[in-house]
Amino acid sequence: MDGSKRKKGRRGRASASAIARAEREREAIGLRRAGASYDEIAARVGYADRSGAKKAVERGLSRWMRESDEELRALELERTEVIIARLWPAIDTPVPDLKAVEVFLRVAEYRAKIAGLYAPRRDRLEVSVHARVEHRKLEALRVLEADTEIAEVLEEYLDHPTPQVLDG
Repeated sequence: MDGSKRKKGRRGRASASAIARAEREREAIGLRRAGASYDEIAARVGYADRSGAKKAVERGLSRWMRESDEELRALELERTEVIIARLWPAIDTPVPDLKAVEVFLRVAEYRAKIAGLYAPRRDRLEVSVHARVEHRKLEALRVLEADTEIAEVLEEYLDHPTPQVLDG
């Protein structure tokens, strides 16, 4: 297969659909930065509803950590601080307002998402993948060693690691 042919249906980070999705997310982020509600963003950018717009903003914020996105992230965090400050007097009482507690929990969840608290830690991911690969290697060696003919070939190779041509 020459370099000019591509697999059909191949999608990657630079595919046309990925670029279009990224542009829509950027537009949603820009509108949110300007103070638009999620309903307004959905109507202007073409999401089915406010939840689609909210997910696009959250996805975009978690994907791009550039300076302009950091500004929006900081602005959103400030907004959540204002909301929490207004809710807190209704929560911090002997008999808290349950609706205020519910709203607080949703705001705290949103805050954690945009702050990146739920993003997977890269070092844990690498260790996990490395451990799985090593485990698979050991499983493969056990299977190979279980077959006496293969075990003999492996033993011979390990004793004399020169390439041999096998007639097949």
